[in-house]
Amino acid sequence: MTDQHRNLSDESNGDESFDQLCRELLSVNLSRYQLQTQELLKKGRLEGELNGYKFAYILAKNECTFTIALPPKLEMQQQATTHLHWRKSKKLQYIPLFFAQCEAAILVD
Repeated sequence: MTDQHRNLSDESNGDESFDQLCRELLSVNLSRYQLQTQELLKKGRLEGELNGYKFAYILAKNECTFTIALPPKLEMQQQATTHLHWRKSKKLQYIPLFFAQCEAAILVD
């Protein structure tokens, strides 16, 4: 197997591992994510801390942005944005998955 094939295989396994972590986080934390979703929809902003990183979710119309404080200055920097459906029921369905994806990104970093 060439190095190029091995690298592609490693990336594929990394994607599968990340997806699996997202599914596990969603399963284990679904009730917390649902409560956080309600708070985010009500207030438009949700802040927290995980693994020593301060983070915030900011909701603006049909878009949710994930920001995190990164060293050395610890200024909030945008890490991910997702576009959401205009219906509240769809937001309630999708935002918990976005939370899981963002938390997984922090945990694998």
